[in-house]
Amino acid sequence: MRSVHTHPLPRPDGAGRWRARAILVALIATLALIATMVLAPPARAVEDVQPARAAGETRIDTAIAVAERAYPDGSATVVVAPADDHTHTLAATPLAGALDAPILLTWPDVLPEATVEAVIDLGAERIVLAGGTDAVSDEVQGQLAQSTRVPVDRIGADDPYRSAADLAEQTLSTVGDLPTLNGMTTVALASGEVFPDALSIAGPAAELGMPLLLTLSDGLAPDAATTIEQMAPQQVLVIGGEDAVSAEVAAEVDNRVDTVTRLGGINRTDTAAIVADHVIDAGVLQARTALLARGDAFPDAVTAGVLSAALNGPTLLTATPDLLGEQAGAWFIGHCDTIEVLQVIGGEAAVTSTVANGAESLAESCDAPGEPGDDEPTTAQTYAVDPQQALSTEAPGTHDFTIARRYDGDELGDQPLDLVLFPCASADVTGGDADTFADADGDGDADGFASTDTGSARIAVVNGEDVEDQAILQATPDEDGDIDVRLASDAADCTVMVVVDGNGNGALDLDADGTPVEDYGVGQAEWT
Repeated sequence: MRSVHTHPLPRPDGAGRWRARAILVALIATLALIATMVLAPPARAVEDVQPARAAGETRIDTAIAVAERAYPDGSATVVVAPADDHTHTLAATPLAGALDAPILLTWPDVLPEATVEAVIDLGAERIVLAGGTDAVSDEVQGQLAQSTRVPVDRIGADDPYRSAADLAEQTLSTVGDLPTLNGMTTVALASGEVFPDALSIAGPAAELGMPLLLTLSDGLAPDAATTIEQMAPQQVLVIGGEDAVSAEVAAEVDNRVDTVTRLGGINRTDTAAIVADHVIDAGVLQARTALLARGDAFPDAVTAGVLSAALNGPTLLTATPDLLGEQAGAWFIGHCDTIEVLQVIGGEAAVTSTVANGAESLAESCDAPGEPGDDEPTTAQTYAVDPQQALSTEAPGTHDFTIARRYDGDELGDQPLDLVLFPCASADVTGGDADTFADADGDGDADGFASTDTGSARIAVVNGEDVEDQAILQATPDEDGDIDVRLASDAADCTVMVVVDGNGNGALDLDADGTPVEDYGVGQAEWT
């Protein structure tokens, strides 16, 4: 009997100063899709997260940096793949894992000298070229063999789906048997039209030597279908949501195998987090090292799979170079008790320092258990916020925050608090002690005065009760001793919520530099 399983991303829970629960609500007619993320860190078992970055000036150089990080002592075999086409390169990652080899990049018609030097520096005795002659020309193949004096074997075809099948067959031939995942022999299937899903599974596939096949979104690629039938796995992992690999494709696969397991989320960052948790739970990878790669472009991250396998850690994807993304942030918080190393892939253009530092902060967001000062403030604020960067999602949608305790560990008591919204344009918010607010009129208060809305964004619900738009809003902790606040927006907007000790005027007092001089708490929410 066949079965289809869908694995949502587990959502972490626990105590925190602010437990930021981001609930993404997409309203389509009468259908509501709700994904709940409770951002509340557990007790920390690791003191500090060690940051690392593998990067170069170009995608060619980044691939070399990744190879050197994965194989510091060199490698007898090197896989060389096209730099401008993710399909052949990602499909070759399981083979690279099976061969215990890094992946380097070349242009289809121009062989980079840096790649030649890297092959020589790694001490390679064999080169495997991934893809057909359209992907990497015969001229480049000849130059590669001549320049390195290393034999070159080509595996793959011009058609990316046939190429993926050829590489999958060679992977199986190399490892001997299909690997097992959760007790079932398994191959993976991802979209050949978009790269993020294949990028998410590349690391586990390299670790296991698990064949990775590619398909069209609206129909199972014939080469993938034939290969699945020939390999006869008990399970196929379908990577990505139905926009990437449709339900019809999953049904076609289901007719050929015992079990289809879809690992897909609401977006690419969510899918990466779901894949990470699935393979960690299955014992394939561990959460001591986490890789972070750009999620909206493939060049820097396309070779990360071999490093994921070498470091035995999953790859998380950013939303953009400048935005970590809600689901990735939740993952780092949920695993903050185990993460020891954050390995960033690519330079500033791929993952900015701000995003990398934000991910590192989230990975350090839970304290070591039993240490004195667990409830001491990390800044001068009365209320802290986790995560410290903006929560972002598509409109329409909501973000939920829970103000849980004071910085000194005391309960909030029954005193009222002023809840105020400011436009993001008038606030520079980091969640640290460097927050500044605009004060154009120089009256010592943040511009905007008290408000429960900033255009489309508004305070919608407090402690389970709907809130009418008004100038000043005060709230008192509920029976649980905290204050639950839901921010909502029907259209693109960005708002900063500030919590101030309640005096009923809703003002936030500033110094001459625009820095608050009274106890406050802050959380930023964005709708795109």
